[in-house]
Amino acid sequence: MTTVDLYLDVMCPWAYQTSKWIRTVRAERDIQVTWRFFSLEEAEHKPGKKHPWERPWSYGWSRPRVAAFLRREADGNAEVEVDRFYAVASRMLHEDGTAVHTREGIDAVGWPRPGPSTTAACGGADRSR
Repeated sequence: MTTVDLYLDVMCPWAYQTSKWIRTVRAERDIQVTWRFFSLEEAEHKPGKKHPWERPWSYGWSRPRVAAFLRREADGNAEVEVDRFYAVASRMLHEDGTAVHTREGIDAVGWPRPGPSTTAACGGADRSR
């Protein structure tokens, strides 16, 4: 089996199209996809502009944080959870024009499951402690 490390910016529509293509290839060939995320915004950071993590809410930075949370917390095959999250979240953004960081989005993804570490991963504060 061949492993493919696919680096994506969740906000990029071309990366989304590439993710759909690699899923088609995966269905026809014996490959395993490892989903990797990065921020084009950060890679192309302009001096004087805030970094994504310096803003109260960064629309594009939240998805990689959730993907990292899934990879760390998922039972069993973390790549399956990350793949499923990315597929749903990206479809919502690029095809449906809806946001995954809403209650509707979280319900559609089925992750993250409620709990203190979920709240922190999604950018909120854990007020239970």
